[in-house]
Amino acid sequence: MLSLAATGAYAQDSNLCGGVGANGQWLGGDEASSDLSRSADYLEQMALVLLRNEYVALFTMSEPGEVRIEAEGRGSGDTVIDLRDAAGNLVISDDDSGGNGASRAETFLDSGTYCVSLRSFDGSPLTGFVRVGRPEHAALTAGFGATSMPAGGECDLSRAAPITLGQPVTRSVDDTPFYSLVLDQPTAISLTAENPDADPVLALYDGQGNWLAENDDFDGLNSRIDMADPLAPGQYCVALRALSDSGLPITTTAKVYDPEEVMTNLYARGEAAPGNVPLDVETCLSGAA
Repeated sequence: MLSLAATGAYAQDSNLCGGVGANGQWLGGDEASSDLSRSADYLEQMALVLLRNEYVALFTMSEPGEVRIEAEGRGSGDTVIDLRDAAGNLVISDDDSGGNGASRAETFLDSGTYCVSLRSFDGSPLTGFVRVGRPEHAALTAGFGATSMPAGGECDLSRAAPITLGQPVTRSVDDTPFYSLVLDQPTAISLTAENPDADPVLALYDGQGNWLAENDDFDGLNSRIDMADPLAPGQYCVALRALSDSGLPITTTAKVYDPEEVMTNLYARGEAAPGNVPLDVETCLSGAA
């Protein structure tokens, strides 16, 4: 095991991970010690996340292989992680797959350099731990036993049923796994998928198939995506999965983003206190199970 406080060496490349890694810290203390492929045990750092900010940890893979990326906040901290490759492409994201507000994602990575961004769900300050390891290494989180949805995954518009703002649709994933949403003007939107018995997972893509956002378990086992910044006019694809029973009906809703509704939901779940988070906060999240 290599576990460090947040005092590792900083990256020297201002363009690393599309600029995200410019102020990142090497998980092993320096680049040479941050090669997960050759590490005898997991790599870990304590992370200090400032208000409405993120903490970036760096590691390398000298050989392709399976990896597990995790983050866990102290106390009631609710973590969100994003993994990017050296070019800045988003590889995978997660919110709550670690259980109890922790994040966990498992995927196969090619050789290269990677950046793990850690932030808190509501933008509040957070102290926690970031850990990357191979499957044989000890896990930081308990996990839910489900895999996070890879960024850039499939959403097939040719099989999508239309969905209209303000008009909920109730169907099973077996019946309708994809929805097509058309915006005729710049619009900030919210998407919800509701039926905790099915445990739905939402993902949003643009008309070219580019991954934009995903979420699982925003409210209990129901999912929600909030795009606080207006989306450009055009066609979008909404992908739906069910982690428990794909034959159960799920109510999927697309509606105009309401910042007051977002804050009310945060207050109701105890994830924000009045005055701590501005009303324009974007809760465009990722997570699975």
